Amino acid sequence: MRKYLLLAGLFLIPSLLLSGCRPGQGSSQSGHASQARTVQHFRQLGYDVQSEAAGINASGQVVGTGVTNDHLAHAFLWTPSSGFCELGSLSGRSSVARGINASGQVVGSTNTPEKHSHAFLWTAEKGMQDLGTLGGNESYAEAINDAGQVVGKAMTKDNIFHAFLWTADKGMQDLGTLFDGKGASDAHQINTAGQVVGTASAPPNGSDHAFLWSATTGMQDIGAGEALAINDAGQVTGGEITRRKTHKGYCAYLWSASSGLQDIGPTDCLSSTAKCLNAHGQVLVESAYDQRISTVCWTSAGMTELGTLGGQPYCAAAAINEAGQVVGSANAADGKPHAFIWSASTGMHDLNEY
Repeated sequence: MRKYLLLAGLFLIPSLLLSGCRPGQGSSQSGHASQARTVQHFRQLGYDVQSEAAGINASGQVVGTGVTNDHLAHAFLWTPSSGFCELGSLSGRSSVARGINASGQVVGSTNTPEKHSHAFLWTAEKGMQDLGTLGGNESYAEAINDAGQVVGKAMTKDNIFHAFLWTADKGMQDLGTLFDGKGASDAHQINTAGQVVGTASAPPNGSDHAFLWSATTGMQDIGAGEALAINDAGQVTGGEITRRKTHKGYCAYLWSASSGLQDIGPTDCLSSTAKCLNAHGQVLVESAYDQRISTVCWTSAGMTELGTLGGQPYCAAAAINEAGQVVGSANAADGKPHAFIWSASTGMHDLNEY
C-alpha cells in the first residue's frame, strides 16, 4: 500500500487552529473562525521549511503540506500570484493536502475533534468539509477529478481500509476489494471519465495487486504491484512486482488496455515506481539506488532527470499537469525535504523561496 514518506506520524499532535484562504473564514466543521493567513514566502508561516508538494492543476495552483517548528503538519495551497495559504483543519489539529482539480477544490485528510483522521474536501467558498468514513474511524482522500469526484481509502466497521469514491450527491461509496470482499484496498487516482486506479492487498499475506475500477466493470485486477495514476486516455502507471534479477522491489510500468504492460524503469536501479503521468504520456519515474533516490521524466523519446535542490540526492515527484509542470519534494542544502516545482524549460525551483 502507498506510504507517506515525509509526514507520517504527525496527525495526532494538537496545534492552533489554522485558517482558510478567505479573511474571517476558518474550517466549516471546526466551530471556530479565524483570520486567513496568506503570505508570499513559506517562512512567514512559521514553518520549519520541511515540506512536500502533492498536487498541481492546469492553472499552476499547487497543494501540499508543511511542517511547523513544533513538528505539526499543515495543508497549504500555493499560487504564483498570492503565495502560500493555510487550509486549516477540522479540529485545530494537523492536516495534509493530497490533490487539487481545475476548479481549485482540494482534498486530503485532517484530524477530527475525536483525534481520528478524516478525508476532507476544501473550497474557497465553504472551507473544509468532512467526507466521513465507511463505518470505521479513519479515512484519507487521495485525489479529485474536475467533476468533483473524490477517491481514497476509508475504514469499514470491521476496521479494514477499503477504496472509496465520494460524490456530492451520493456521498461515500465502498469500491470493495479484488478478493471476494477480503483484504484491503486503497484508491489513488481518478480520471475525467471516473475510472479509478489503486492497490488491493490479498489475504492472508497482504501481497499487493494493482486495480482499475469503473462504474460499469467494477474492480479489475491488472497485475501484481500497485497502480498510482491514470490519465484521460486510460493509461495507468505504478510499480509491478519486479521480474528483474537486479531489482529488489517494484519496477515502473505504463499500462493500457490495448498494449498491456510496458516496463519503463531505469535498468541500473534497485527498484522503481511510476508515480504519475499526464495526457501527453509524460511519466514521472522514481528510482532507488544504493545512495540516492532520483526522479526522471519519461517519454517514449527518453528520460530527463529532474535533479535536486542542492542537498543530498533525494527527489520524489508527486504530480504533473498537462503543461509538464512537476511538483514533489527534494532535499535542500539545509538537509530537509522542500516542496519544489519543475519544468523542462525552467528546471527545479524551491517552492519555499519561489
